[in-house]
Amino acid sequence: MVKAYDDGFEAMERFDYVQAVSLFDKARGLAEDLGDVQYISDSNKQLGEIYLGAFSPDISIPYFDSAFDSFLQLQDTVSAFDALFHKGIALYQCGDIEGSRKILEEVDMQLNPGDRMESEIKCALAMAYLRLSPPLAAEAAALFDEASNYWEINSIEYLSAYAYALMLTGRTDESSALFKSLQGMGASEFQPYLFWKALAAEAECDYDEAFNLLKASEEKSQSYKEYGKYVNEAHTRFLKAEAELVREQAKNDRLTATIMIISLLVLIAALLYSIQLRRKKEEEEKQRLYLIMDSLKDKEKAVSRKYFEVVGGIMEEYVWGQKRGDSKERVVSFLDSFAADVSGDIKRKESFDSVVDRHFDGIVSAFRKDFPNLRDDNYRMFCYSVAGFDSTTIALIMDTSLDAVYMRRSRLRKMVANSDCSRKEKYLKLLDTES
Repeated sequence: MVKAYDDGFEAMERFDYVQAVSLFDKARGLAEDLGDVQYISDSNKQLGEIYLGAFSPDISIPYFDSAFDSFLQLQDTVSAFDALFHKGIALYQCGDIEGSRKILEEVDMQLNPGDRMESEIKCALAMAYLRLSPPLAAEAAALFDEASNYWEINSIEYLSAYAYALMLTGRTDESSALFKSLQGMGASEFQPYLFWKALAAEAECDYDEAFNLLKASEEKSQSYKEYGKYVNEAHTRFLKAEAELVREQAKNDRLTATIMIISLLVLIAALLYSIQLRRKKEEEEKQRLYLIMDSLKDKEKAVSRKYFEVVGGIMEEYVWGQKRGDSKERVVSFLDSFAADVSGDIKRKESFDSVVDRHFDGIVSAFRKDFPNLRDDNYRMFCYSVAGFDSTTIALIMDTSLDAVYMRRSRLRKMVANSDCSRKEKYLKLLDTES
């Protein structure tokens, strides 16, 4: 048993991890036959660390669980929570950020060795905080600061994440200096540096730089498997944000042009009425001018408050309707009824939710029947979601914030998920759709 265990370490020193796994597994089996809990614990921990570092992190998790339990049986708290710490790292690499955060917080609370291991724990927890949505940047930066007091941080991965945390918390000079120092050390050849540097570029809205860094990061993802699966997700997020900026700029340009036209019309109207003042009685023309100016102001306010909030949604739905391959009749019908809905025109022959109902096999009527006691804004939220409007457009239509839309949609999903109606899967799919 002892020889197999020692031979396992020799195999690790030769980087022969396959042989090391075989030897540690043999040592564990012999220890189980002898009932030697110490060697069982140590062998499980070594097997977990080999799978974590050299093979697949998900395979390492059961070994760390077994090591944790057996170390506690031996009342070896430090070794037990060291095994739990490595499980937290494995969960992080598997993409379970929330699970990793909870375990690392427990380890940080229970284990205070005050040395390099303390620094490792706080750095790992800080990285988990930065991967949450939204990131807990202030907490992460504080953990990195504290970790550097215990032990000098020399990991490129930790230092890159540290620089990102500093940037998010407004310590831009320190962040820039750290990123520059890492680049001087040749960190630009390492995938973790590229990944965190890309996130920093995204936070500063430099989407071209973020895209290029992520592209370089993706090319190196085979060497750093734990990051590879996040790169495509980040690409999509960056491209979507860039497209959103373009749409917002176009919307602002249209608004600026329209206001200029309105201002020009006001000037023309004022000129015309000044000419008419010379032809008619002064008092009558003054009253008429006041009425016209008031009317123009009201129209300008209405345009700013209502029309330009809605027109973006109408045009976006028209574009997305074409992309989805909807028929021209369906797109025109949606836009006509949608315009009536937001303008309050009760003279239109068909309401927006009726049009949606007609084109989606009665889904709105079915939803009202399955959930008859909801407020009207919840039905509107469902109807707009079915029609394919994204959250930004819905926020504009309903005159509310984007966060309120996310929260209301989340509550609707939770209510539907907890119901026992036969169509709940269909409802959930529609509520999960983001145009």
